[in-house]
Amino acid sequence: MKKMFTTRKVFSGMMFVLMMVVAPAVFAQTYSLNNDQSEVTIFGTSNIHDWEITVEQQQGSMTLEEGETPVLKAMEITIPVKGLKSGKSGMDKNTYKAMNADEYQNVTFKLTSPATLEAAGNGNYKATAKGELTISGVTKATDLIFTLKNNGSTVELEGEKTLDMTTYNIEPPTALMGTITTGKDVTLKFKTILTK
Repeated sequence: MKKMFTTRKVFSGMMFVLMMVVAPAVFAQTYSLNNDQSEVTIFGTSNIHDWEITVEQQQGSMTLEEGETPVLKAMEITIPVKGLKSGKSGMDKNTYKAMNADEYQNVTFKLTSPATLEAAGNGNYKATAKGELTISGVTKATDLIFTLKNNGSTVELEGEKTLDMTTYNIEPPTALMGTITTGKDVTLKFKTILTK
């Protein structure tokens, strides 16, 4: 009887340890940015009319720890400055000059701490990613808020961010000998697709 009790005790102990190992198991998956399917548009203002610039090139990756409560473990996005296109060569030239594109060729965002995702219904999650945004050689701590949807092999991020260009030492571009002046604030709207 004592032997049977000991055997049960050992078996129960082994099952408990096994459950503790298996139950909290989470899996980290790394996704790569799909440039062809992703969209970023920058919207701005001027004293004459509003304007917009399309981001034609970007690259990056993201690591998502999947589980009952997903966690964004890592994320880094890079946008080449000369991949910004307005459809007007003069405006593009002024933009590259204002951002000192020859010396500071990329805009980057890098996650600095893990972000726990909040369920928002219908398979969507709300994320507040704390990171460092570097523009024209100036790095600032910033929050990037977006909606994340995990479709299994694909992750979709969608959101927007308003920035004051002067905080990155960028003088708003001008044209026609200063008769056209742009506002200091721009808004980035993005829909980023990442795949395994």
